[in-house]
Amino acid sequence: MKYIHYNFIKRAIFTVIAFLFFSIQIKAQFSITENFRGSSVGSDIILGGKGTSKGRPFTSYLTSGNVDPVNQGWLRLTNATTNLAGYAYINKAFPGTLGVIVEFEYKSWRDVNDSFNGADGFSVFLFDAKTPFQIGADGGALGYAQKTDQTGLPGGYIGIGIDEYGNFGASTEGKNGGYSSSLVPNAVTLRGTASSNWKYLASTGIKQASTSTNSANSVDYNTKTTTRPDDGTFYRKVKITIVPISGATPKYNITVFWATTPTGNYSQLLN
Repeated sequence: MKYIHYNFIKRAIFTVIAFLFFSIQIKAQFSITENFRGSSVGSDIILGGKGTSKGRPFTSYLTSGNVDPVNQGWLRLTNATTNLAGYAYINKAFPGTLGVIVEFEYKSWRDVNDSFNGADGFSVFLFDAKTPFQIGADGGALGYAQKTDQTGLPGGYIGIGIDEYGNFGASTEGKNGGYSSSLVPNAVTLRGTASSNWKYLASTGIKQASTSTNSANSVDYNTKTTTRPDDGTFYRKVKITIVPISGATPKYNITVFWATTPTGNYSQLLN
């Protein structure tokens, strides 16, 4: 089984926008902003997880006053332990005709040695608010897709994987579609609805084919370290836009950007 990095999220911004078709005018919007620095989150944000770490059931958690000083914390999605899936979802429904902008900073690193050079990554997803929430499979499914012995996220609309090891886009482990001849690490990968059996849609590598080295294009910080890398060592900020396209059948234009320095501009990874 592959190890999952320490995954941290800081300063997440979730904006829902109602677009007027064929117009750049914005009709309405609401935003949810959370910096995760303190010891609690807003009532619209639900934390949880599955798996076992240190002999106890695992859930994602805030590090303020724990491994970080008070009010200088992060959201920790997983520990560096096998078979974990931590999550944070926004418990606020909105019509599927609205567009979505998601923006967040993250760190992904490990303090253990393993034969996979770290793994697996994390996903950002939308799901049907009428469906009771249940996180998808762990490992290469990134909490969204299925696994041979685990179901995917019920009611899922779209899953966007920040894929360190390359398994989210692969057809291995019982997933529906994807590449079969080799893994594509350091990739952004899309998978579809639960009704399509979380089908593979598209993937793009980020010009960093190896999982064993670090570069400006690495999805994770792939050097064992006992402390979280600072911004000068490893920094990633992601922006995802999901914009509805007019038509009888709902369709969306999904674009993923990232910046690799605190003052750097966004560059497009996937459209």
